[in-house]
Amino acid sequence: MEDVRSFLDLLETKTANLVGASIGSDVLTGFAEKYPERIEKLVYVDEASDPSELAHLDPFAIVPPGLTAQPTRADFRAKYWRFIEGAETWTPALEADMHFGQAVGPSGRIELQLSDSLAASFIRGKAIPDHSRIRAPVLAIFSHGYIWATVSPGQREAARRAWNQERERHAERFRQLVPGAEVVVLDGGAHPLLIQRGNDVVRVARTFLLK
Repeated sequence: MEDVRSFLDLLETKTANLVGASIGSDVLTGFAEKYPERIEKLVYVDEASDPSELAHLDPFAIVPPGLTAQPTRADFRAKYWRFIEGAETWTPALEADMHFGQAVGPSGRIELQLSDSLAASFIRGKAIPDHSRIRAPVLAIFSHGYIWATVSPGQREAARRAWNQERERHAERFRQLVPGAEVVVLDGGAHPLLIQRGNDVVRVARTFLLK
């Protein structure tokens, strides 16, 4: 939170519109709680789940069969990260995102880690954002209808229903946490939405911010 405040001070900006994606959305909530007078509007992009849901997160719980516990970087990128992100082509954004919670160990294989202490605090449930103190206008953007490219045809409908139910639950939870928030659910997006539906996220956010 103090990094955000220091950055605004550096820009000599008293108030600002702030946008946060995934765990970054929790930074927005913390900042809004501590410095409400410095916020004009907030935009949440695929807000992180309730920390209690992530406390025992198994990063390999949905890895396709055949990927070892410590894969090579090439296998990890091809069979896990592109699978999770649903991307057909590799981009600098995907490369940066891949390094968020993983590192290449001494053996040359991928080892899981939380490189950011703030992210670790949220994921382990040690820092729970308090949405009740948000006073600024809020937009929350979620995804809907995404199906991973590696899901077999026979499983796609079940996978789509499961994904949609999860995202609807997260969107409804946000509506309850922030009454009056504008909530938009985009079809065909993954997590993070900024990679899968970046242009649409910008369009929706800009419309909200320019009101």
